[in-house]
Amino acid sequence: MADTQNAWPIGKQWTDLNTLTGIAVGTEIILQCVGQRSDEIEVATSPTEPPQNFTGVKCMYGTPERMVTAGESTVWVRFVRLGNPNAGSETKLQVQV
Repeated sequence: MADTQNAWPIGKQWTDLNTLTGIAVGTEIILQCVGQRSDEIEVATSPTEPPQNFTGVKCMYGTPERMVTAGESTVWVRFVRLGNPNAGSETKLQVQV
Protein backbone atom coordinates (compact mmCIF):
# COMPACT_ATOMS: atom_id res chain seq x y z
CA MET A 1 0.00 0.00 0.00
CA ALA A 2 1.27 3.48 -0.87
CA ASP A 3 2.40 5.86 1.86
CA THR A 4 1.13 9.42 1.36
CA GLN A 5 3.07 12.17 3.09
CA ASN A 6 1.69 15.53 4.18
CA ALA A 7 1.70 18.26 1.55
CA TRP A 8 5.15 19.89 1.39
CA PRO A 9 5.66 23.64 0.77
CA ILE A 10 7.52 24.26 -2.48
CA GLY A 11 9.05 27.65 -3.30
CA LYS A 12 10.25 29.30 -6.51
CA GLN A 13 13.83 28.00 -6.33
CA TRP A 14 14.79 24.46 -7.30
CA THR A 15 14.45 22.26 -4.19
CA ASP A 16 15.91 18.78 -3.68
CA LEU A 17 12.73 16.82 -2.96
CA ASN A 18 14.63 13.75 -1.74
CA THR A 19 16.38 15.77 0.97
CA LEU A 20 13.20 17.69 1.87
CA THR A 21 11.10 14.54 2.31
CA GLY A 22 13.73 12.04 3.42
CA ILE A 23 12.84 9.73 0.50
CA ALA A 24 15.86 7.88 -0.87
CA VAL A 25 17.11 8.85 -4.33
CA GLY A 26 15.92 6.29 -6.89
CA THR A 27 12.63 5.54 -5.12
CA GLU A 28 9.49 5.58 -7.26
CA ILE A 29 7.29 8.49 -6.16
CA ILE A 30 3.98 10.01 -7.23
CA LEU A 31 3.57 13.80 -7.12
CA GLN A 32 0.46 15.99 -7.16
CA CYS A 33 0.19 19.78 -6.90
CA VAL A 34 -2.43 20.54 -4.22
CA GLY A 35 -2.02 24.33 -3.98
CA GLN A 36 -4.22 26.82 -5.86
CA ARG A 37 -5.88 26.51 -9.26
CA SER A 38 -3.20 28.58 -11.05
CA ASP A 39 -0.27 26.77 -9.38
CA GLU A 40 2.17 24.59 -11.24
CA ILE A 41 5.21 22.64 -10.09
CA GLU A 42 8.10 21.91 -12.39
CA VAL A 43 9.83 18.57 -11.85
CA ALA A 44 13.33 17.57 -12.97
CA THR A 45 15.65 14.66 -12.22
CA SER A 46 19.35 15.39 -12.05
CA PRO A 47 22.26 14.60 -9.74
CA THR A 48 22.81 18.38 -9.36
CA GLU A 49 20.47 21.39 -9.19
CA PRO A 50 19.10 22.31 -12.62
CA PRO A 51 19.93 25.79 -13.95
CA GLN A 52 17.30 28.47 -13.29
CA ASN A 53 16.49 28.72 -17.02
CA PHE A 54 15.72 24.98 -17.24
CA THR A 55 12.03 24.11 -17.76
CA GLY A 56 10.99 20.94 -15.98
CA VAL A 57 8.06 18.59 -16.54
CA LYS A 58 4.80 20.27 -15.50
CA CYS A 59 2.75 19.06 -12.53
CA MET A 60 -0.32 21.30 -12.49
CA TYR A 61 -3.04 21.75 -9.91
CA GLY A 62 -6.12 19.68 -10.70
CA THR A 63 -4.38 17.36 -13.16
CA PRO A 64 -3.46 13.70 -12.71
CA GLU A 65 -0.40 12.89 -10.66
CA ARG A 66 3.10 12.74 -12.11
CA MET A 67 5.22 9.67 -11.43
CA VAL A 68 8.98 9.63 -11.04
CA THR A 69 10.02 6.07 -11.89
CA ALA A 70 12.32 3.95 -9.75
CA GLY A 71 16.00 4.36 -10.53
CA GLU A 72 15.82 8.06 -11.43
CA SER A 73 18.34 10.56 -10.09
CA THR A 74 17.65 13.21 -7.44
CA VAL A 75 14.20 14.80 -7.86
CA TRP A 76 14.14 18.61 -8.04
CA VAL A 77 10.94 20.68 -7.86
CA ARG A 78 9.97 24.37 -7.95
CA PHE A 79 6.78 26.46 -7.91
CA VAL A 80 5.49 28.53 -10.84
CA ARG A 81 2.28 30.62 -10.84
CA LEU A 82 0.57 30.51 -14.22
CA GLY A 83 -0.35 33.85 -15.77
CA ASN A 84 1.42 35.88 -13.08
CA PRO A 85 4.91 34.52 -12.35
CA ASN A 86 5.58 37.20 -9.71
CA ALA A 87 2.53 36.33 -7.58
CA GLY A 88 2.76 33.98 -4.63
CA SER A 89 5.85 32.53 -3.03
CA GLU A 90 5.03 28.82 -2.64
CA THR A 91 2.53 26.05 -3.26
CA LYS A 92 1.94 22.60 -1.81
CA LEU A 93 3.07 19.25 -3.23
CA GLN A 94 1.58 15.92 -2.16
CA VAL A 95 4.12 13.08 -2.27
CA GLN A 96 3.33 9.37 -2.31
CA VAL A 97 5.80 6.48 -2.16
